[in-house]
Amino acid sequence: MKKKALSAVLAAALMTGLLSGCGQQEEGASQNVSADAESGSQSSEASQDKESEETSDESSQEPSEETSGGEEASLYPLDTDISLRYWSTCNKPYTSYSDYTESPFHVKLSENTGVDIQWEFPTEGVDNETAYNLMMTDPDMPDIIFYSFSNAQELIDDGVLVNLDDYIEYAPNLAKYLEENPGVDKAVRTENGALYMFPWVRGDSRLATFRGMAVRGDWLEEQQMEAPETLAELDELAHVFKDKYGAYFSTVDGWLYDGGISTAFDTWEGYYIDDDRKACFGPANEGWREYLIFMKSWYDDGIIDPDFATVDSNILKTKVLNDEVGIAYTSGGTVNTWMGEIAALGSDATWTPILNPVKNKGDITPLSQMDPLTTGGGAAVTTNCKDIEVAIRFLDYAYSEEGAMYYNFGTEGETYTIDAEGNLTFTDLIMKDPDGVNAALDKYCGTQWATASIQDKRMYVQKNVPLVVDCIDT
Repeated sequence: MKKKALSAVLAAALMTGLLSGCGQQEEGASQNVSADAESGSQSSEASQDKESEETSDESSQEPSEETSGGEEASLYPLDTDISLRYWSTCNKPYTSYSDYTESPFHVKLSENTGVDIQWEFPTEGVDNETAYNLMMTDPDMPDIIFYSFSNAQELIDDGVLVNLDDYIEYAPNLAKYLEENPGVDKAVRTENGALYMFPWVRGDSRLATFRGMAVRGDWLEEQQMEAPETLAELDELAHVFKDKYGAYFSTVDGWLYDGGISTAFDTWEGYYIDDDRKACFGPANEGWREYLIFMKSWYDDGIIDPDFATVDSNILKTKVLNDEVGIAYTSGGTVNTWMGEIAALGSDATWTPILNPVKNKGDITPLSQMDPLTTGGGAAVTTNCKDIEVAIRFLDYAYSEEGAMYYNFGTEGETYTIDAEGNLTFTDLIMKDPDGVNAALDKYCGTQWATASIQDKRMYVQKNVPLVVDCIDT
């Protein structure tokens, strides 16, 4: 039985209450979404377009790639001397800067908008939830809060957060975007229909899928083997890599049961929607038992990384660079980091994306990882705000055409160029940053991780090596 695609609206509902993850880390918490039997594995542009049309029919319209501003860009910079406090779990300055006053992105954002922003972030070593709870007990609350709110309606009723519907005239760009994307509009409102935040939105379905299987491509060639399609072929490859190279299957702690191999057993570690539009819990299925038996056989044969319970992204990268891993369940951004460091070492190692394995040749992978386009994270204005109009206009900048370009690509002529045909290219300031491309984007741009804006797929395509883009398309 094949599963139908879970709509972005329902996915967002299932994500309510989860904390937004961002910064120099693995790319977010996953939401499990099944692939439509008709659209298959999404391995082509046509199949993705078809899926988008089907999703739209289910009242879950995806946001468009471009953000068309609802107000003239000449509004910015605003003519104001207001200074606002912005508390956020995301948009932290790159680690080499002492604070946001040294960060090019944060400094230029204030210049572009005309609003002096005093950024506040959770204390290093304190988790986001604890930091948020402590901040909410302080009577001197900040003007703006970026968080994944699980009780927004209660906060509005208690007079903590502003109902943005009452001030929507100051947010023409967001209003226009939500009008054009009713699925997103529904996802960013409370159960009573109140608009409470400027959301982080993935502007394309491919940005919502970033985890999958990858194997050492150079070793495949050396062993004269084809990329595995079935579970049996993957099992054979895993044993060859173990015997010939002493290499393991590995992933970061917490991802071992997150997908990839389990989909061959028609199950997943979490919830998904079946053909009858019913929510199913993967570990309650018979397929989950079969999956655990298979994984135990790999563990007994020494295929699974013995450090699987403690592997984080840095440990995994070290193992990859030391040729200790031959098969991985990982993210596109992580593979991009690996390939950059592999090239710097002068190594000929390559990584090749593969589809999640199936039991029989010709089967279609029934499940795959896909986050909702809106994860529940966003920027809300508090009733303690010094000037609500200025705060809303500041946040609305990110949803204008000018603001969307700045958040995604930085400053034209400095971090990117556009040729006569409209093709956008990052400059060497980004692509040849000694700290890496991801670090450069943290320094000069704002949408690499969650923030109150719309992530543009062109940013993802530009920052990643072709292999990673292939991973997403696969």
